[in-house]
Amino acid sequence: MAIRRIVSVPIWDQGEAAEDELRLRINVGRGRERKSVFGFGAHESTRRCLALLGGLYAEGAPRPARVLDVGCGTGILSIACARLGASEALGVDIDPDSPPLADENARHNGVSDRCRFTLDPAGEVEGTFDLVLANLPSADVSLQLCEVLCARARGGLLILSGFTDKRRDEVVAAYEARGRVLRSETREGPWCGLLFR
Repeated sequence: MAIRRIVSVPIWDQGEAAEDELRLRINVGRGRERKSVFGFGAHESTRRCLALLGGLYAEGAPRPARVLDVGCGTGILSIACARLGASEALGVDIDPDSPPLADENARHNGVSDRCRFTLDPAGEVEGTFDLVLANLPSADVSLQLCEVLCARARGGLLILSGFTDKRRDEVVAAYEARGRVLRSETREGPWCGLLFR
């Protein structure tokens, strides 16, 4: 059965998922993640990334094996990819609270053998990936990291979110100028999620 919906629940929730639903058990921790809805999957930008991921895997295309999650926070997107079939998910973040919290969440979801989290900058990560995820805090950060993200996603897919429709055209133009092709997009309120190939 194809996954139609990816949802996050608290780590203590032991409820059963619906047949076409993927449930992620997430602890948002004590750091910056607890100060907002970021990290739990409740924010519109995270939901846009999860919706695009669900769409990717629902299509029945070959599943991305190697994934890079830039600005991974609690690890929710890396964990979703691993649960959906990725063999390796690497999450990077600048917040020192992020890697241990994301490690904990990967263990709660049974994918710690396929997820690794680090404070290494995205520009220092070696190699390319089948899928790069970047749910970043603003359009400015998305633009600053454009060259790095495109290089890491060379030959693969790129999911981008964390900005509103006011900056959407600017972000799309920057990524298309580096050879990316906008394949699909999703919106919730003013928040955009973009999938490039």
